[in-house]
Amino acid sequence: MNKRILTGDRPTGPLHLGHYVGSLQNRVKLQHEYDTYVLIADVQALTDNFEHPEKLGDNIFQVALDYLAVGLDPEKVKFVVQSMVPELAELTIYFMNLVTVATLERNPTVKEEIKQRNFVKGVPVGFWSYPISQAADITIFKADLVPVGEDQLPMIEQAREIVRRFNRLYAKVLVEPRAMLGAVARLPGTDGGAKMSKSLGNCIYLGDSSEQVRKRVMSMFTDPTRIHPTDPGHVEGNPVFTYHDVFNPNKDEVEELKERYQKGTVGDVEVKARLFRAINEFLEPIRERRQEYALRPNLVREIILEGTASGRRVAKETIEQVRDSMSLNYAFNPVLSGIDPKSSNRLPHIWKRVHVRRIGNEVGNIKLCWFCGAFRSYWNERVREFVYRDEEISEMQTGRAYVSNELSADIIETPCSTPSKNIDISTIESKILADVNSFYPQY
Repeated sequence: MNKRILTGDRPTGPLHLGHYVGSLQNRVKLQHEYDTYVLIADVQALTDNFEHPEKLGDNIFQVALDYLAVGLDPEKVKFVVQSMVPELAELTIYFMNLVTVATLERNPTVKEEIKQRNFVKGVPVGFWSYPISQAADITIFKADLVPVGEDQLPMIEQAREIVRRFNRLYAKVLVEPRAMLGAVARLPGTDGGAKMSKSLGNCIYLGDSSEQVRKRVMSMFTDPTRIHPTDPGHVEGNPVFTYHDVFNPNKDEVEELKERYQKGTVGDVEVKARLFRAINEFLEPIRERRQEYALRPNLVREIILEGTASGRRVAKETIEQVRDSMSLNYAFNPVLSGIDPKSSNRLPHIWKRVHVRRIGNEVGNIKLCWFCGAFRSYWNERVREFVYRDEEISEMQTGRAYVSNELSADIIETPCSTPSKNIDISTIESKILADVNSFYPQY
């Protein structure tokens, strides 16, 4: 089996050039060599967007567009929405017992992001603990490699510490991940700040129009000690030349500009104009692909749903191993614990399978009781149950939203009792098959 990559982004808006050089570029290169999962971390995005959660749906879509635009192939890469994989929340809770508050307080990435966000009402607990959530994201997929920007290195080290402690305490079921930095560890913001940040407004976005890119480049911070175009300037630490090094493929031109800048024979306007052309040329095919996918929103949603379903299958397998290693797989279900349902003075349902549903590796079915006409559907660990009375089908509320497997789905709340008059089982079956999808649990 190929080694696995897990990486991702918080959907707080569209992605920018800092994301590209920090992580996206490596994801595109490695997608052919690794089993790749990209997490759209909407739960983590809530930590500083909890007052406006309605924004997340569109942000998830925009981030997926950026993934596809830069060249991530949905045939090779699975896009997974964090909130649609409940096993991640479960593993996060287990990990919370393996990390101290003092450790979180020392995390330099968290401290820097708290400073940037300027929480005026105090730091939400969810924000303090998001390194734990991120560790769960990485480890539930058993990722070997995590492409990240330099600022995320403390987060990966936090995940490694949690894995080591978990494996030592319970069993060696989790993989200790390695970080992989991009060719440029950190891209400065257009304002000369330490890095691009949406909250600071110093970004060039992957979907920016040509005019937007022009405005952002021409307003970029340069050398503050240079008053006149004829003054010798500094190249080191100058964001404009950092961007030239990364995005201008004409290295001879870049070296010429650096030499002239240091001598005071070229002005900032010309240096920026050439940078604009280089970045615009780099972004043009990305813009075109983004627009193509934006015109096919149903395809993008399908890609997200299929990737999430694939990711959840991996997560379910890992969480079962985690529960086993922690002795948390309790056998309280009547079927799983070997208890005969007859012992509860209830007649068991005698099931006839009337439909089977297969999507990828997921298998579900609908079963109908030969005696009483009750039926139930099972899909994606969820079960619904129905009864047939007065020639009408009614859904019963059982409170059992999740079940562990198909056998436990057979233990429904509706009792099996002999009806007052004979029930035509074939009539119920035909009603089910006439609109079969409406009877299955929905995501």
